[in-house]
Amino acid sequence: MSTELTPELHKQQIEAYTKQCQDYVTYARALRRVLENACAASLPEAFVQARAKSIPSFAEKCARRFDKYPDAVNQLTDLCGARLMVQTLEQVEAAKGFIRANFIIIEEDDKASSLSPDRFGYRDMHFIIQFRPDRPFDLSAEELKAIGERKAELQVRTWVQHAWADTLHDRIYKAPLRLSAEIKRSGN
Repeated sequence: MSTELTPELHKQQIEAYTKQCQDYVTYARALRRVLENACAASLPEAFVQARAKSIPSFAEKCARRFDKYPDAVNQLTDLCGARLMVQTLEQVEAAKGFIRANFIIIEEDDKASSLSPDRFGYRDMHFIIQFRPDRPFDLSAEELKAIGERKAELQVRTWVQHAWADTLHDRIYKAPLRLSAEIKRSGN
């Protein structure tokens, strides 16, 4: 694998993702439906978002993270992403229990555990998941074929955590400019 992202390699990655993008769209729709159905009875106030990474977003991340993901189309785990937002931390725990019981967990990352006790910050629960073959969730044959063994990133957070993340996290930690520690601390 090349150690430098060339225009040709970048183009190849974008073309490869373009061919798979519709499968990720199918995955996102199915994942959203599964999560909404699961929440309907016990967490009716929950809100679910799901999306396939757009081609421009893939192209940008492919270039930005080439050092870590030189074969981004086959290495990135957030090409399908979902977010489950609930009212309370107790509901977050219930949602985590459902996820652990009903999906293959590839990775689990509690963002709050990486913060020291005197710090504020990003506190979502992130999972990298796959559908379990023994839990078909009424997925159609077409959906199962499109999803295959693809992975998805699933974030679980409260509405308040979502408001913080939406308002500050993306504007501070994913900002294209290098921000001072003071500005970051103000956001925290």
